[in-house]
Order: sequence, then C-alpha cells, then structure tokens
Amino acid sequence: MQRAKRIYFRHSAHVCSLKHEPFMLATSKSPSDSDGFELYITTTAIPHLDDKLLVFGRVVRGADVVQVF
Repeated sequence: MQRAKRIYFRHSAHVCSLKHEPFMLATSKSPSDSDGFELYITTTAIPHLDDKLLVFGRVVRGADVVQVF
C-alpha cells in the first residue's frame, strides 16, 4: 500500500495578485446545487482563469508528488 504524502504550500498576504502559474493552490466555484467547493493544484499556467477563480497559495515542497498524478 502506498503511503500518503503531504504537499506544503505557503499562504500569500497578496492573494488577489496571485495568478494561475504552475504549482499554485486554488479553489473553484461550487456548482449551484452544492454547498461545497473544489481545491486544485495547477501543473501548468492557466491564464484564462486569472481574476476569475481564487488562487491562494503556492506549493513550496512536494511538487514532485503533484507531477506524479
């Protein structure tokens, strides 16, 4: 059985200025029939989502784990 690995990220005080660059932690809007939300880690730049969805952190360790999936 494979052990879980942790991915660390650093919160930024300037959340509004963060862009969808590789290895950023972000959240998407929830569907209208749901109270939930989805978190994702970018693996490539996604500039068309900048200023549309919230980016709130950057992976600082564990990027090799992100690339495996």
